[in-house]
Amino acid sequence: MRNELPARDVLWLLLGLALAVAPHTARLPWWVDTMLAALFAWRAVCAIRATPLPGRTVLLALSLACMIGVYLGYRTIFGRDAGVTLLSLLMALKLMEARSRRDIFVLVFIAYFQTLTNFFYSQTIPTAALMLATVLVLTSALVTFAAPARPILDSIGTALRMLVQAVPAMLVLFFLFPRVQGPLWGLPQDAYAGVTGLSDTMSPGSISRLSASDAIAFRVKFRDRVPPRAQLYWRGPVLWDFDGQTWRAGTVYLRRGMQFEVSGAPVDYEVTLEPHNRNWLFALEMPDHAPPNARFTSDYQLISLPPVRTRLRYELRSYPNYLATGGGEPGDLAAALALPRRFNPRARALAQEWRETLGNEAAIVRRAVDFYRGARFAARIRSTSSCSTPSRASANISPRASCS
Repeated sequence: MRNELPARDVLWLLLGLALAVAPHTARLPWWVDTMLAALFAWRAVCAIRATPLPGRTVLLALSLACMIGVYLGYRTIFGRDAGVTLLSLLMALKLMEARSRRDIFVLVFIAYFQTLTNFFYSQTIPTAALMLATVLVLTSALVTFAAPARPILDSIGTALRMLVQAVPAMLVLFFLFPRVQGPLWGLPQDAYAGVTGLSDTMSPGSISRLSASDAIAFRVKFRDRVPPRAQLYWRGPVLWDFDGQTWRAGTVYLRRGMQFEVSGAPVDYEVTLEPHNRNWLFALEMPDHAPPNARFTSDYQLISLPPVRTRLRYELRSYPNYLATGGGEPGDLAAALALPRRFNPRARALAQEWRETLGNEAAIVRRAVDFYRGARFAARIRSTSSCSTPSRASANISPRASCS
């Protein structure tokens, strides 16, 4: 079937589609960029030379190949990255079968959504300016196809007037529409994949990953004075299950409260926790109660029952000077002390030597502490924010901050 759309209008539409997909080219796989460029060039040649467009069989084969390629590259066809990649390819394939004005209208509305996907990655002013120009070109292409043989400049003027008329509605939505916390969209696979911070695993040699983000992890406001720095130990995730290579959080049991004896004055404070898509909360030791929808665990963690996907604010009272009178069962302690067989024989031999020569548990611990202090281990994690500020009873805590 021959292409009967005006070449000038098709080329103008190609410009709008190219602007919509251009910011993604640095993020898309190389083969996707190559295919997009080839399909756009193919469609331009068909428009200029008035040659027939590819048949339905060829397009179905290309569509299937694109879906397989996206799945092999991302192991899914859902989510932000895979979805944007697949949408870009299908938009280009839709362009190859556009033979009527109805097809063009569908394609333009797909391109509008493709333009929106750029905000999934960046919401800066330059991005907004580029997307505004893209919408202007796409809208003028829509006007051009609605009124054939109309000059491009007249179509641009009409599109510009339409965008200006939409400004009041945009301002009303901007100021009156409720703000939605969390990510801009909500596909389940990776709606919160961009949230960085502490990991729920830790492998020796990869501790530097903890400093991957300078973003604020949580904010704290003390009701009275800021406690001494020695009391600013913020308990978060507890990793005690070791398989020989990686530390993980083992199986824990929920409790409504912890058993402990206190001495000294309590510390009252308010925590504003940023979303991290995990369950753990941060608190000074030892909190006397759990916030709503939160529980203690047998290893003294404070966790939220639902994952923290929006900013969460809670008030706590903690007792820095305490003595725990309850906690994990003997089986839990045995599991935490278990070591995998046939792993690191030198470390096991050193521990066995300490046990044979010292015998006393407290002496072994002191020897281990002295060993680590005197072995010239180097820490490369930098603290970028302070947990206590003499002039203000509040602080911002980032994943790089040292709070113990």
